[in-house]
Amino acid sequence: MTSPLYNEITEDNIRLMVDCFYEKVRQDAHLAPMFNPMLDGRWEQHMPKMYAFWSSVLLASGQYRGNPVRKHYLVQNLKPEDFSHWLELFKSNLTEIYTPEITEKIYTSAVRIGQVMKYKLFVAPVEKGWTLPLAARD
Repeated sequence: MTSPLYNEITEDNIRLMVDCFYEKVRQDAHLAPMFNPMLDGRWEQHMPKMYAFWSSVLLASGQYRGNPVRKHYLVQNLKPEDFSHWLELFKSNLTEIYTPEITEKIYTSAVRIGQVMKYKLFVAPVEKGWTLPLAARD
């Protein structure tokens, strides 16, 4: 990226962050096989949900309405270790867009989100003895 690094978080640069990141996901040898089949032909309608999610996380905008855990439960072949790869790619993307201070702030939020998602997707179901998928329990 050739533009200057952002030193604040705004709706506009969240959109840039999300667009750049998910373009990388779509090309990533590890993540693309999991997400491209699920979102084939629907990436454009998925992106506004991602803008709203990150706006809600980073700006407390309250725009996002949804259940990201349920959505990720449906991702084929998702494993706990995939979150580390996702975070590496995400941080690399952040460093191209934001100053180091803002990168670290956003990355810290992403790490927390990843920890919660991993727990809810892989640990809690075992601890609670759930046998049905999350989507089927509601």
